[in-house]
Amino acid sequence: MVSFLWLQGGCCGGETVSLLNSEQPDFLTFLNKFGLNLIWYPFLSRQSGEEVLATFKFSGNSPPVKVGMRG
Repeated sequence: MVSFLWLQGGCCGGETVSLLNSEQPDFLTFLNKFGLNLIWYPFLSRQSGEEVLATFKFSGNSPPVKVGMRG
């Protein structure tokens, strides 16, 4: 399983709407099919502030994390 987090700057959020409206496969099926563990996504995650910063702190033993960026 690959863990990833999504970072974004100032943008409209249209990619989130498209992602959540996907049907074949739907978003959750897509994550499962490709073995993706979504760590954090600005519009979908409840954490903010210090909680998010703690999410970004990985130890040397943590599995690799892929980062998606939109900005």
